[in-house]
Amino acid sequence: MFYIAGKHKKKLKMHRKEFKSESITEAQYELVDDIDSDGNLDELVLQSARLFEIADEKQKLFHHQSITDTLTGLYNLRHVLDMGERTFEHAKKTQNPIAILIFDIDYFKLVNDTFGHSTGDVVLRKLADISRQSVRENDLLARYGGEEFVVILPNTQLIRAMEIAERLRKEVETTTFDDGKNKVQITISIGITCVYNEELSFDAALKNADMALYQAKHEGRNRITAHKNTGHG
Repeated sequence: MFYIAGKHKKKLKMHRKEFKSESITEAQYELVDDIDSDGNLDELVLQSARLFEIADEKQKLFHHQSITDTLTGLYNLRHVLDMGERTFEHAKKTQNPIAILIFDIDYFKLVNDTFGHSTGDVVLRKLADISRQSVRENDLLARYGGEEFVVILPNTQLIRAMEIAERLRKEVETTTFDDGKNKVQITISIGITCVYNEELSFDAALKNADMALYQAKHEGRNRITAHKNTGHG
């Protein structure tokens, strides 16, 4: 394009760049008279810089999509397993405690069956928003799958993890989930494990938190349960 423009003493004028969900319309150009021929090289450099900018933004967009759950906007399972493993290993090396919370919505199938999946999706998105506000900035929050979520809390002892979990549980219990047609009340159950310098893999710690969640369900739901092998630091 630049060769043709220069040959005919024209220059390329960019009108727009447009971003879409799945692809990017990189640019729309127009051939215009090159009034200042001496400035043609500067214009080419500028246009090239703009194309590089578009390519960089495109790469960032694709990366964001690859690590994000499309429904809730939280990190997805793939990313939390990758970052969680790194965070867990760092905690071992620095000999700092690390806590894991796994929680899900009690009787979520009943919500979908009663109000429909669109209402269920609203509930999931609102729960994601509440969760963001309840955890700390450096905590790793992700949708684990379905109505299940996970939080990895670096440098966190059990007592602090319990406080964060209880704040989240209470906030969910007292929130009305309103999609404009239906008003839904839900509760969540939370399983916790906390690791203190033990020779325990990240995968094993996740399983311990999941077992604690199962125990919370078994004991009546809408509660927090720590894994039986979790110490107090």
